[in-house]
Amino acid sequence: MKPSIVAKLEALHERHEEVQALLGDAGIIADQDRFRALSRSLFYGLATGSG
Repeated sequence: MKPSIVAKLEALHERHEEVQALLGDAGIIADQDRFRALSRSLFYGLATGSG
């Protein structure tokens, strides 16, 4: 696999883990606008392959 593809996959994986952790944070849950934005980011990032 090309190094550039591996790097992109690693970056996507890191962002996915970061967003998942944020979505479990009580402060983020209390801020519904931020929670919604992160949820969309997670969904569309996975659906489109972008972070």
